[in-house]
Amino acid sequence: TWSPAQLNHILAYSVANELPPTEANVNLMIDTAAQLKTALSLVKGAMKPVTACLQFIPGWISGGKFTTQAIKLFKALDPIICFNIYGLFFSSQTSGNVIPSLLNKALSWSESDGSIVFDNFKSIKSAMNDAGLSDYKFWVTEVGWGSAPFGKINDQWANMKNAKQFYTNFLKIQKQDA
Repeated sequence: TWSPAQLNHILAYSVANELPPTEANVNLMIDTAAQLKTALSLVKGAMKPVTACLQFIPGWISGGKFTTQAIKLFKALDPIICFNIYGLFFSSQTSGNVIPSLLNKALSWSESDGSIVFDNFKSIKSAMNDAGLSDYKFWVTEVGWGSAPFGKINDQWANMKNAKQFYTNFLKIQKQDA
């Protein structure tokens, strides 16, 4: 049992993290959210928004527009749109030789430098407006840069120097809303 103090620290519940955008997964997330809300209604102080953390991939958002699966999901959850955003870090670009200008845009948090992360933010905000969801909150639920190579990501992308630059650039931003 959670104490009232512990429940006060919960901002929202997520019914999924980076599930693929299949019809079966969307229906599962919608059903899970409904069951969770029913269960939470029985616990004083436990009711908080219910959402899902999605991966910024074409199955959820493409060409600055949400897919039909994404819109179906968003309309069934509480009005918070959550995305895990990694710019180019997990893309096919990270397996080959680094193009310096592309790396700089991937590490940047400055709109004026062509930041890929900020472009992702703007794409989501545009998709929210286009889908009539502009009143929803937009939360970036994960963002980051790895310091060690893994999978297809090579050490020209994933290293301490680049990770430090990414987070230093993050700390320099002065914006509240992308």
